Amino acid sequence: KEIPQQFKELSEAFPKWLAEASRRGGLVLVLDALNQLDPHRHNALDLAWLPAHLPVDVKLVVSTLPGKTQEVLASRSWTTLMVQPLTNAERQTLVQEYLSLYGKKLTDAQLNN
Repeated sequence: KEIPQQFKELSEAFPKWLAEASRRGGLVLVLDALNQLDPHRHNALDLAWLPAHLPVDVKLVVSTLPGKTQEVLASRSWTTLMVQPLTNAERQTLVQEYLSLYGKKLTDAQLNN
């Protein structure tokens, strides 16, 4: 199937694609930085293009900063989780553990910069 080029047709097709994904066993859709959508294009921050109800076996993970998109998502009563920034110690541990997977490491001087 061709992907529609016009916003209206694309918005109408999106829920159908999600339903098809559900029939085929499910989907986890990750949308990052919804707050960075262009507010002047199709009222994107209103999230009217994003179905309020998802089909069975379709899961949605989104990220956004506080503001319009967060308010819209909250009005839908979707489960939310506030992710706090990592502390310096947590960042260092994350970097060290990740690099160790590849047999690499940083010096203390490199870690503290």
